[in-house]
Amino acid sequence: MRQVVIDGPGQVRLVDTPDAVPPGADGAVVAVEATAICGSDLHFYDGDIPVGGGFSVGHEFLGTVVEVGPDVCRFRVGDRVLTASVAGCGHCDGFDRNKRRACAQTDNSEEF
Repeated sequence: MRQVVIDGPGQVRLVDTPDAVPPGADGAVVAVEATAICGSDLHFYDGDIPVGGGFSVGHEFLGTVVEVGPDVCRFRVGDRVLTASVAGCGHCDGFDRNKRRACAQTDNSEEF
């Protein structure tokens, strides 16, 4: 697969990486069909938020589920999906109350 990465202020490149695999029994792989660079990604490009080499951008995308882990119940292979920039872990109290920014597993404390 290909990814757009930022290496530092004003430094963008396209890289080939291994195909994704589900990140655990409750994970899924999505074949990305369309994405864009979010305004928050520009903070990395501009150098406002320092990143190391190869920071992948484009976290808002849509595509088709191509693989799911054995514990996934909500999605099936072939489902069309899209992401939100703040998704949460799917398990904690903050997630269950539909308060994604209060997710215990994701550091959403920094506002851009």
